[in-house]
Amino acid sequence: MSITALHRSCLPAIACTLLFGLGPPSACRSEPVLLVSEPDSEQSQAILDRLQIGLDQGQLAQLKQLDLSGAPLLNSELGLLLNMPGLESLTLDHIVLQHGDLAWILRHLPNLKHLSLQDCALDERVFDEFPPGLQLAELNLAFNQIRSLPADFNALVPQLGQLDLSANPIPDFTNLSGALYLKRLKADQLRGSELQLPDRLPALRELDLIESVPTAAPLQVLANYPHLEHLALGQLRWNAEIEHLIAHKLRLKSLQLEEIETESPFLLAALLRRPLLQRLELLHLAPDALPSAAANAPCFLQRLALQEMELSKPAIQWVQSCSQLKSLDMSGSQINASLLDGAAFQLQQLVLAETRLPRAGLSGLHRQTGLRDLDIRSLTIMPDVFATILKLNKLQRLAVDYQPWSDQKMQQLLQALPELRFLSAIGSPVSARQWRLVQARFPHLRIQTEQPGGPDI
Repeated sequence: MSITALHRSCLPAIACTLLFGLGPPSACRSEPVLLVSEPDSEQSQAILDRLQIGLDQGQLAQLKQLDLSGAPLLNSELGLLLNMPGLESLTLDHIVLQHGDLAWILRHLPNLKHLSLQDCALDERVFDEFPPGLQLAELNLAFNQIRSLPADFNALVPQLGQLDLSANPIPDFTNLSGALYLKRLKADQLRGSELQLPDRLPALRELDLIESVPTAAPLQVLANYPHLEHLALGQLRWNAEIEHLIAHKLRLKSLQLEEIETESPFLLAALLRRPLLQRLELLHLAPDALPSAAANAPCFLQRLALQEMELSKPAIQWVQSCSQLKSLDMSGSQINASLLDGAAFQLQQLVLAETRLPRAGLSGLHRQTGLRDLDIRSLTIMPDVFATILKLNKLQRLAVDYQPWSDQKMQQLLQALPELRFLSAIGSPVSARQWRLVQARFPHLRIQTEQPGGPDI
């Protein structure tokens, strides 16, 4: 079992220590949170038993967030929720609920605003357990077996602002039409029938449809979403109709495209010339895609991600011309020219995780003096680059996984970066004992030495 988040209530030291081994109350902060991450049934039952013993009703009533993903919910655990009337966020992912359990939970948690039921083997009957007028702001029902939405869906959750229905066999979303407060809709991985989108979503700002719309037909309705700012598409055939819609009818600030299929070189020049577009993410595109799109196109982007692509010298030259860039993510890409030499931008974030660079691919790093976040996982860092990193004294986050650096080198790194707050050093040869000494010396620093889900120092 991995208990990964923390009890942030100002409970007595004995409660913090008994339940989570977090030590003294200095680890406890203002907002009460309990999080049990993917426990097995026996261990999670023990945690829940301790929860009942270790906290009195007054302390339970202060809880705002509770995550019991994967834990067994029996009558005793459901009864425990009676003592948490102030709960605002509840996560029950990977739990098979019995009929009536959800109705009971929703009836006894009047302040619930965030509910996650991902991968709970639910179908469309789940909505029969929703009381009308539920005040949820966020609802996650991804990776279930829901085949349809009820006609009165908007009346069931009239305040809903975020909805995730990814990986459900739902072909028809038209019953969402007119949702007044829905700002974000995730509907990824909806393979199968031709998707029908709502004809009117007046507040929608973010729409994710990766692996859900293979053709342009369902997308024409997007012109009726006046506030749409972010669109994510993937695994569809790009054509002039889609390009015209996105470049001339929508006012996007952020666009994400994955594995777009084209018959001719990818043409996005009209879109790239739009000053509104601030963020562009391209994943798994053909090697000739970006140069054609970017030829002679000015760049107004502030955030750019070109992941798992082979980037030629013309493509790199266009990236370098993006003078307003603040964030650049080239994860997993192959770059055949120096990336930073001659660049017009001053970055705050640079991600080069598992990027294939030429030998001098990081030359020019010393000019990026405003960097706050640098991810160079799995890259071979030569001594000159290490010396440059020591001079990036505004860094707050640094990922240097799988670097064969000694504890002395790590100490040198930390001493040179006074503003560093997070260090990822997975696979480091530094011993656990040395990491503990480092943590004692730099108490403000969070150090991650294991894969996510493993222990942090």
